[in-house]
Amino acid sequence: MNLAEITHRAYFLDCYPLDERHLKISIQTGKDVDEVILWAGDPYSAGIAENEQNWQGERVPMELERELAHRNIYSAVLTPAYRRVKYHFEITGGGESVCLFEDGFAKNAEHFPADRMIQRFIYPWMNRADIMKVPEWAENIVWYQIFPDRFCRLELPDPAGMVGSRTIHENWSNLPDWRPDAQGEVRNCDFFGGSLQGILSKLDDLADFGVTVLYLNPVFESASNHRYNTADYRAIDPMLGTEDDFHHLCQEAKRRGIRVILDGVFNHVGRDFWAFRDVRENKLGSARKDWFHVREGNDGYNDGFWYEGWEGHYELVKLNLYNPEVKQYLKDCITGWKNEFGIDGLRLDVAYCLDLNFLKELHGHCKWLSEDFFLLGETLHGDYNKWMNPEMLDSVTNYECYKGLFSSFNDMNMFEIAHSINRQFGSENWCLYRGKHLYTFVDNHDVNRIASMLRTKEHLKDIYTLMFMMPGIPAVYYGSEFGVTGDKNQGGDDQLRPEFDLEKMKSEGICDLTAHIKALADIQKNHPAASQGDYKQVQLTNRQYAFSRSTDGETLLTVINADANPFTFNLNMGGAKEDLLTGETMELGGLTLPGFTSAVFKV
Repeated sequence: MNLAEITHRAYFLDCYPLDERHLKISIQTGKDVDEVILWAGDPYSAGIAENEQNWQGERVPMELERELAHRNIYSAVLTPAYRRVKYHFEITGGGESVCLFEDGFAKNAEHFPADRMIQRFIYPWMNRADIMKVPEWAENIVWYQIFPDRFCRLELPDPAGMVGSRTIHENWSNLPDWRPDAQGEVRNCDFFGGSLQGILSKLDDLADFGVTVLYLNPVFESASNHRYNTADYRAIDPMLGTEDDFHHLCQEAKRRGIRVILDGVFNHVGRDFWAFRDVRENKLGSARKDWFHVREGNDGYNDGFWYEGWEGHYELVKLNLYNPEVKQYLKDCITGWKNEFGIDGLRLDVAYCLDLNFLKELHGHCKWLSEDFFLLGETLHGDYNKWMNPEMLDSVTNYECYKGLFSSFNDMNMFEIAHSINRQFGSENWCLYRGKHLYTFVDNHDVNRIASMLRTKEHLKDIYTLMFMMPGIPAVYYGSEFGVTGDKNQGGDDQLRPEFDLEKMKSEGICDLTAHIKALADIQKNHPAASQGDYKQVQLTNRQYAFSRSTDGETLLTVINADANPFTFNLNMGGAKEDLLTGETMELGGLTLPGFTSAVFKV
């Protein structure tokens, strides 16, 4: 028996609570193992000052959970009487038996050397906070992201008395004039007057489209139309409307089965933020100076002190999240948003910059408010498990697959996105995010519109098919359902955030994808395999990709032909099946798809 192939990662992937009563324990072995027995019991069954030699656990045969290419995974689910457990493994193969303890292997479980202190594995307590429990409602959902200032304006607002020297564009179709004028002055307070009432007026359309979650970019008082430079977390920006307007929007959205997610901007605030205004006035003598990273010196605004800005943007003042007062203030704000408006979760801006201890506190607070409260973090790189775990976030933005999605189509190399999906969600136990729900997207308010990124515009439908059917939480950025273009290299972020004008988007957009995305949304909501199913690659070439998603009782097969020419798949399956996207019945044996076509079948 090859002992080097036997691994158990306590407190990580191989020992964790499923809920408050059940603990799952797993072990990986080589193919030469015939049986694994788990010896488990209460750590104190032999007394508080127990003698390890006298401790006796119960014999629990472990089931062969999964056969991998070169290894096997055995598992067992325990129900510890006191939410704690001590355990070791007895492993048999090739006529020999060994035991695995925390401090290594021993040949025989019953006859240990007298001079060896046995150290068994211990799971000391099944803490509620250790349970990775994503809200059930978050598993079959379709997100729709709205940039509030540009979505729907019902009337021209009056900016008098509002934070910042706001410029209101009467022409809804203009772009912000934030660039330096003839005098070299940058006017970054351009607004257009999109409102909460405007969003409310579109709720029926969004519900018909298949939207189940409405994600709003910041709505709180700020001096810029993007509102990431918060002036007051406790005040709805008056240009958007009132607290009553937002309460009404949340109520009406919920009545239509749509949940509301807010942008939580906790890394930084604006220079108009009330606590920073006190620092600007009183300098290093301010009672609020420790709310920020302030020291002696000067800044580009000639404030008479220096402070830390986010990534060199000094209009975005970085908060000191080590400060207990700051943390409590933010938690109190979230409590108010939940209690007053009934929000369902937060998307945390630049979560990759946030203090990890703050994220842990935030998690505990939000889950205390509601176990169904959803926390999504913006992450750009690294191992997402750093932020997405039972102590912090329910989900993160999947930028790895965002890049792989458009790059695979542009380079005619589907191996790229398949590699990322297999790395993240494949059948091997080492795959990074099996069983987790990452936020998947093809564009958002920070990156180029997908219609501008794709070299071949006929790929628009197929990339949405892939994005919706791969593991993850699919999201649509407002306007992209019409193939709206926007390239930040041609004019900055404003190009990514145009006005929502239905007729204009229909006439100027590259492709009307609404029917296609609605069909995908229906699959996502009505077929558990689309959101929860295990992933399996079925066929892969440079220009074709077929994969399945399976749950108990259901398997969905997604087939994509990114080439311009027809292609015949070899799926090793037959029978006439209905394409869930079009309603057309097709024979899977020798399935031929036209160029630039995708299909989804229940098999």
